[in-house]
This record gives sequence, C-alpha cells and structure tokens, in this order.
Amino acid sequence: MKIIAVMNQKGGIGKTMTAAAIAYIMGEEKGKKVLICDADQQGNISLLYDRFDPEGQGMSELLENHQAAGGAYSTTDLIQTTPYGNIDIIPANGYLMRTNMTLLQEEAELEEIVKMVGMDALSPSDRLKMEAARSIREDFLHQNSFHEVDTYTSLKKQHMMMVLVNEFFDRATDALKDGASLQKLISMPVREQIGRFKYVTEDKLDEEFKQVDETLSAQIAAAFVKEEG
Repeated sequence: MKIIAVMNQKGGIGKTMTAAAIAYIMGEEKGKKVLICDADQQGNISLLYDRFDPEGQGMSELLENHQAAGGAYSTTDLIQTTPYGNIDIIPANGYLMRTNMTLLQEEAELEEIVKMVGMDALSPSDRLKMEAARSIREDFLHQNSFHEVDTYTSLKKQHMMMVLVNEFFDRATDALKDGASLQKLISMPVREQIGRFKYVTEDKLDEEFKQVDETLSAQIAAAFVKEEG
C-alpha cells in the first residue's frame, strides 16, 4: 500500500486543494473508488464536493460517537455520495472537534491578555485552560508522517487521544474547584504519557489507554495531598 502525505506546517499553501485534486484524479480519471474523510473543521473539501452541512452528520460523529468506542454510529452510516460517481465523503460539519476548538479559541484570547499584563494576571482555571489547549496543539494536532507509528493514526486512536486530552482538562478542572494544587495538576507526569499516546501501536491501544486513564486518576488524587514541611 502506498501512502501519499501532503504536509507542511504553513497554512494557505494548497494542501487541501492538492488532496482534493488527488481524490478527483483517482476517482474520475483512474476509475478508483475513493472515500474522502474531511477532518478539517473548516470543511473546505466538503464544500468543494458540495457536502458541507454545519448541522449535518459527519466526521465529528465518526471521531466522538463511533460504535467502536461505544457510540451510536457505524462508519457506513456517515458516508455520503458526491456529484462524482466514484467519490464518496465523510464530511466535516459545524460540530467537528467543538470542545477542542473552543479551547483553542479561548487560548488565543488568553494569550492576548498574557502579552499585555503577564501570566500572573490569569486565574488558575484560565491557566489550566491554556495548558489543555497546548496539549491539543502539540499532542493531538501535531503528526509526524515520517514516524513509523505516527505516520498513520487509526480513527480509534484519534478518538482515544481526544478522550485523554479532554479527560485531563475535565478532571483537572473539577479537582481545581475542589482545592487541588494548580502546579501539581499541570506538572503531572501522566501528561507526558498522554502526549506520547500517538506512538502506541494499534495492538496495545486498549491496554495503554486503560493504564494512562488509571494513572491520570491517581495523579489527580495526589494533587490534593499537602506537602510536608
């Protein structure tokens, strides 16, 4: 199997259009069956293929509510046809990565405050929000196509990674409200384990996910323990 990776960290250089063109050439000119999975919250490929619906079903349900993770949808439920006979699509929609996108948007707003008056002006909950957003950017969204494991990430692994990042934020937020130490929460060693989950091989996903989840719970609990002396 050949993998074609169209990648560059800079935006606006034609990655989406290149991928859309490859899909068209493979489907319409080469006669191959093509399934496009639009995981970009902007939904540009879905727009190009006339299947973007902000209120519709699509990639967000695939990642967050798939039967493989105990959800309600199968992959087949979410596939839509396009105006081109050999090309189908699982489109982006307005709900794609809504929790993560909200955090990233709020991070951008908080960064403006930090630039003006410094990090000390942020509340503990806002500092925790910035830490969670950094995890999304650096751990979930960053992918190395030259790494033997990270070059391909299954939908199951993507879902598990999203769950772990969001569980860190949700549990840490609750713990902070109950009196846990912010510094202990943001310096928990389990955060590195969450960041490295992308390098777990497919055959060890369930085992590693359970172990990281249990470690997260234990280290959250430890954030309440007062230091002696």
